[in-house]
Amino acid sequence: MENTRLRSLGCGGLLSAFLFAFPGSLLLGSCDSGSQTPESIPWLPISSSGDSALPPQMDVLGPYAYVSKVKNLLTGLPPTEAEVQAVVLNPNALRGLIDQWSVLPEHRAKMLDFFRNAFQQNQVSLPALQASLGLSNVFFVNDTAPYNITPVLERSLMDSFSLTVWRMIAAERPLHEALTTKQYMLNPPLMSLLSLVDELQVSDSGLVSNRFLLRNPAFAFTLDAGTQGIPITETLNPASPYYMRWSNPVGAGCRQAVLNYNSSQTNYGSPDNAVNLFNFLFGKMTGGCTVGTINRFRPQWTEADWNDWRPVTIEQVDSSQESSPRFYDLYALRGTFQMRLKIPRVGFFGTLAFQANWATNSANLNRVTANQTLIVALGKSFDGSGTTVPIFDSNLDPDHAARGTSCYTCHQTLDPFRQFFRQSYSLYYHDQTDSSQRRLPASFAVDGVQASGEGVGDLAKILASHPRFAVAWTQKLCHWANSVPCMETDPEFERIANLFRRSGYQWKTLVRELFASPLITMARNTKTKETRGMALSVARRDHLCVALSNRLGTPDVCAMSTPEPSALGIAVRRYAAFVPVDGYDRGLEIGSLSTDPSAFFRIATESMCMLLADRVVDSSSPSRYSSLQSEAAIDDFVATIMTLLPSDPRSSEARQILREHFAAAKGSGASASEALKSTFTLACASPSSVIMGL
Repeated sequence: MENTRLRSLGCGGLLSAFLFAFPGSLLLGSCDSGSQTPESIPWLPISSSGDSALPPQMDVLGPYAYVSKVKNLLTGLPPTEAEVQAVVLNPNALRGLIDQWSVLPEHRAKMLDFFRNAFQQNQVSLPALQASLGLSNVFFVNDTAPYNITPVLERSLMDSFSLTVWRMIAAERPLHEALTTKQYMLNPPLMSLLSLVDELQVSDSGLVSNRFLLRNPAFAFTLDAGTQGIPITETLNPASPYYMRWSNPVGAGCRQAVLNYNSSQTNYGSPDNAVNLFNFLFGKMTGGCTVGTINRFRPQWTEADWNDWRPVTIEQVDSSQESSPRFYDLYALRGTFQMRLKIPRVGFFGTLAFQANWATNSANLNRVTANQTLIVALGKSFDGSGTTVPIFDSNLDPDHAARGTSCYTCHQTLDPFRQFFRQSYSLYYHDQTDSSQRRLPASFAVDGVQASGEGVGDLAKILASHPRFAVAWTQKLCHWANSVPCMETDPEFERIANLFRRSGYQWKTLVRELFASPLITMARNTKTKETRGMALSVARRDHLCVALSNRLGTPDVCAMSTPEPSALGIAVRRYAAFVPVDGYDRGLEIGSLSTDPSAFFRIATESMCMLLADRVVDSSSPSRYSSLQSEAAIDDFVATIMTLLPSDPRSSEARQILREHFAAAKGSGASASEALKSTFTLACASPSSVIMGL
């Protein structure tokens, strides 16, 4: 199917009709990239009188607009007629609806996306992880078809902590426990990675010491392509003749039936026998056949392993003790709910994902780690404006923070704060073995709170008890919902933040109160609305992909976490990569949320919709829409894809536009099936489908 399907069927006039039908909407998906005008960017301006210049129709629509906005944000689903009418009759009914939506599986998908970004676990790549750990060129993960697991590993790293937080709030645990938790949602491959990283200690100077091989200098293993089907229990049983003999087909470029990695190969650099075995588990390793050859194997981890998420409690042990389970003990890793590790794993800043995002070095000395931690926990950044005096200032960097210089006011609080990290971690996020760093005192001085302690465990407790925690997380959620920050001096904002605090940081309380508030619904004026107006934002990738998945009943429609996506899934994922994603920038207190459309966004969303049309209209698998029932299909396009109910004043106009489009397509020679696919594409790329807001 050509990518000109929509354009060839007269999209310009029909999308202009959409703009007429939906005044104030953002015109996306129009026929030429030069049609954007300054008036169509997604900000609604403030008039000279201070009132938001909302389109007149907004006040008429009332609950039709804001119930749809709230349910879309929380679930990606359209509202039902009964839900809107309940709010029309009683605006307070929205609170009860929010509680109902919050227990839906679709809400879980939305919140996982939010937590992944809010705790800065996004944007992880394998090279960034290797660099942050000081282990570049150590971990090898199969990145070739059909066993390319690099994206799955990266996604698992990013998902782990958001799943951790979701489990906490589902059990009605307070949100601030996310700062102090030592229990994480992990799968066996991530546990294997944590275990090996724990054994490869990297000092501040970058010196690598493989503590596993120091304890087991004769460690050896064999890859056996001739003996198939060796049970993992035999491979891991010291009494078995097959001990440490791994059954696996020979990798590409290697013709030997048996590869012996014996103790004579052991060295304390990289790769060594321990690292080689780890890499084999993930399907790719060096050595064994010809020097310089990269051998690719079927990974030992299965799809079931990657999906086997479970809560794992991590106990910190002395540096002389062995990490457990061992990184190669698949049997133990698949059955355990506990790990014993030397590297401190506490809260969101103890994750591999957070550390991969914020690598440090001998010049930065964990300042970036400290600042980003403060941003996540309290929505604050060290900028020199703080007036709280630190308890200690004896460990300020003399090269950057001499008393009396312009940098002093920032460093006097930042440097003692970063010492919590220096006490616990080397510059490569391994356990700190330099006793001099552990002796330097650490202190905290932010917004009137002074405290001292030792290591990241004490820091986590200080942050979790800080009075600003409620304000910070009310702001994060409000910004995510509106695409613009709320005013923290707004009385309505203060009411909600105080209620969240008094509830004991119950996430469900914050969601209910905030999303039923005029801060989100715009049902009445607030200080935030009067001062900042509102935004119509492009549907960023996480919002759009979850919404399309939930509305079409197709899990992971953008193939962002599917280990082995179909050809169609791969194609959709390729275009989804051009849709902006929620992120964060170094040093900024609020998230980086792209709101403006671009040519890339427009072609990406249109192309995604075209591909999905082939999947849902007259497809060979059970098809959602049939061209033999075009009227019913068009009705569902309007109600489900465009989220406009039959009683919505905009619904009849939208339905008429789609009918005219379907007729014009057939009149131009397209088959009924192609015409309906084009009509689906138009609905899918319409303003109410690809923007967020009222």
